[in-house]
Amino acid sequence: MPSTNNDPATLPPPSTFDIIPPLHTILSRLLLSDPATSPASPSNNSNQDPLSPKDLAAAVSEVRARIARARSIIAEMRDSDRTVEEQREEIEELKAVLAKIGKPEVL
Repeated sequence: MPSTNNDPATLPPPSTFDIIPPLHTILSRLLLSDPATSPASPSNNSNQDPLSPKDLAAAVSEVRARIARARSIIAEMRDSDRTVEEQREEIEELKAVLAKIGKPEVL
């Protein structure tokens, strides 16, 4: 099989796909802006500035950009356009080839 740009060695770091921590930070800051929903006891959010709902769009722009980059990377991956059924058919074909050459232990 020819080498492609999508070899595992060329994948971006896992942080490219990790959007939960930045979303958590944004939501925490958003909750801090409303005293009715803020926790009564001090938490680890005390070092974060409150986020006004009007500033939300600007705050999520980094997360949106990260999601766009991840989508772009996934779209460029080899065979990402194939359906599950196409992949299952190929697996069955490969199993048949392995069975013919006497390698049933890998099935």
